[in-house]
Amino acid sequence: MRNHKNVISKVLGLLVIFGLSVEVSLSKSRNQRFINRKIKLTKNEDVGTVLFDTDDFEKTCWNDDELILILSKTVFQNMLPEANTLDYDHDEYIDHFMEYVNKCQEQVQQLAQKKLKHLVSKAFADTIGGYLRVYILPNTKRSYYAGNIDFQKAKKLFDLYDEFKIFLRTNGEGWNKPIESNTHMNIKKIDVTFGQDKNHCDGLILYHDADGSVSVPMPILDDSQHPTSIALPFESDNLCSLFSEKSAFIIVKYFTTGSKCLASSSSAKMELERFEKQLHQWIEKSVNPHLHEETWYPAFGGILKIIVTLEAKVLPNNFEGHKKHLKNPTENNEKCGINEFLIVVIVCILLIWLLLGIIFVTCRLLKNNTCEDVSDSHDHQGNYKIDDLYENAKYPLHENSSNCEGGLLKKLTSKLKKKKYEPCGCSGDDENNSHYKYTTFSSENELKRYKKKNYKKVKKHRNYNLSSSPG
Repeated sequence: MRNHKNVISKVLGLLVIFGLSVEVSLSKSRNQRFINRKIKLTKNEDVGTVLFDTDDFEKTCWNDDELILILSKTVFQNMLPEANTLDYDHDEYIDHFMEYVNKCQEQVQQLAQKKLKHLVSKAFADTIGGYLRVYILPNTKRSYYAGNIDFQKAKKLFDLYDEFKIFLRTNGEGWNKPIESNTHMNIKKIDVTFGQDKNHCDGLILYHDADGSVSVPMPILDDSQHPTSIALPFESDNLCSLFSEKSAFIIVKYFTTGSKCLASSSSAKMELERFEKQLHQWIEKSVNPHLHEETWYPAFGGILKIIVTLEAKVLPNNFEGHKKHLKNPTENNEKCGINEFLIVVIVCILLIWLLLGIIFVTCRLLKNNTCEDVSDSHDHQGNYKIDDLYENAKYPLHENSSNCEGGLLKKLTSKLKKKKYEPCGCSGDDENNSHYKYTTFSSENELKRYKKKNYKKVKKHRNYNLSSSPG
């Protein structure tokens, strides 16, 4: 226990010094506005962890290394910048954030003990890596798709994220899922300057229709679910990877080039409107579903600008700007999925109740049509019946006892046969023995005496038959 206390006090002291050092170092930065907004302790930026798994939540005993990781991560997480205070309309926040990370890493490297340095570095990488995944990268992607930052600035953050994953040997499972970017962001329309210069069509592959009109082919993604490349109607470099620097903002280039080319044709207005409508439909169907994925597609740079521009022209009456494209397209699918699940649950409950009702009604019907148990040898006054004395062919049990064997269908069949084939009246045996059915006894001793007396009569009757028989 004393060893644990020494480790805790030592780590806490180092981390306090570390936090003060970072604050002092950053206070010398040239952008004081960034410092005031970012060096603010907060416990709202929960990012998860890849250093521990769910089984560790139940642990009550921790070793020294685990305590160092937990304490270091707690301090680092409380020092995280508030994600909603960053200005994503400009790329300055990327430089300031990279400076913040570099200062923290410098302070970690100044720790004397090698093992302690490694553990604190892991805690720092786990904290910043989760912070990037949950908060920074989703807003950075959206800012890049809006055309507010360039490829190189955005790539710095994604490269830093990949470095932390490699250092921690993880794929990111354990960190929280990326948030839905809801920060207000300005997206400007693309101002395309039209002219009569036909050189704009140079380098484009065009379709010439029979009526003399010209059309520009739409781009094609290699896969609708997991695209990796895009084909565009350029005479050169018409096949590009979606992840290379060469393809950055390639769709914006395609849109401006195609618009200028069609504007210079004879029937410019009709051809341009058709091009804009087709491009808008293609973006809605092929591109928009991928804008909210965790994967970053550099080729989609500035795509939100194109959407805003096209919606202002194609849908002027219902134009809401880019707002509907800031929503995750899977939200409707999730709502539909929840509704479908509730419908299935309700239908299952109704089916279960219906089945229980059918079973209950069937049991009641069977109970009403089931014979009384022939083993019950008492009448209503508690006396014994004579039927229980003779369970043989000479004195059969009640007629209903035969119907107890088999199911309800067999009972009905037996009754129908009886009505159809049995002659009217009672059989001779029934007439001779009918008085036994109404013979009752007030006590068990009387029943035994009557049984003994009848047994002697039956025996005497049998002996008489044997003596009177011929031979």
